Amino acid sequence: MDQQPAKLSKDLEYQYLMEGLNASVSKHLLDEHFTLVAANDRYYELFGYTKEEYERRFHNRPDLFFKDSPDEWNNLCAVVIDALENNKGGYEYIGRMKHKNGTKLWIRITAVFIDEYVNGSQISYSIMSDMTSVMQTKIEKDVIQDNFPGLIAKYRLTKDSLSFLDGNQSFYDFFNQKRSFHLEDLKTSEALHEVIEVLPLLRQGKNAAFTISPTNHSKEQCFLKIHAQCIDWVDNDPVYLLIYTDVTEITKKNKQLEEYNQT
Repeated sequence: MDQQPAKLSKDLEYQYLMEGLNASVSKHLLDEHFTLVAANDRYYELFGYTKEEYERRFHNRPDLFFKDSPDEWNNLCAVVIDALENNKGGYEYIGRMKHKNGTKLWIRITAVFIDEYVNGSQISYSIMSDMTSVMQTKIEKDVIQDNFPGLIAKYRLTKDSLSFLDGNQSFYDFFNQKRSFHLEDLKTSEALHEVIEVLPLLRQGKNAAFTISPTNHSKEQCFLKIHAQCIDWVDNDPVYLLIYTDVTEITKKNKQLEEYNQT
């Protein structure tokens, strides 16, 4: 009887801590499912679910939450396993997690391991924060720095089109227009058919490199090498930053050399 008030006080302290922090806080078992033991409301709100929806859909198993993102799940597991095997006492991880609306968020997890076990599995406490805007800005900056100079444009790949979102001044100067493409039109365009070939990769949000041969603002045929990197997701549609490098001169010289060698 004497211990009951102390236990109640500890439980209330824990509840106030979980709900009082202005961040997603969760308690997990370090088992094969990373089972969710408890979480505050912000944990569920971060991904667009109510507690009831989350429990009904994922049964408090983050491995089921990551079912459609196996690479992300494997990356997270590798970080957790490394922390456990090397007695680090916790870990920090930044990766992609899917919101209920289909958008993929960049999430930072900061976790600590405590000396408490349930059914043989150690307990971990995690704080998660949304890093999407920060990471998107960083990725765009890194891509531009790594691939510059070149034309730069941003596209959203929908079911039916490659929709233009934005471009830098060099892009506008080169083409003198905004450029969106219906995917059926790409199939019949000899200048852009290579886009169709890499669509399976692009739909998965994977990086790709390919060459197209459109006409510029002067109606002259050109050859552009494109590096495409996925920087965001909107309603399950990947958003890409495309870096164009003009390889017209070198391509024409190579063609001339090939024709010469064939004579």
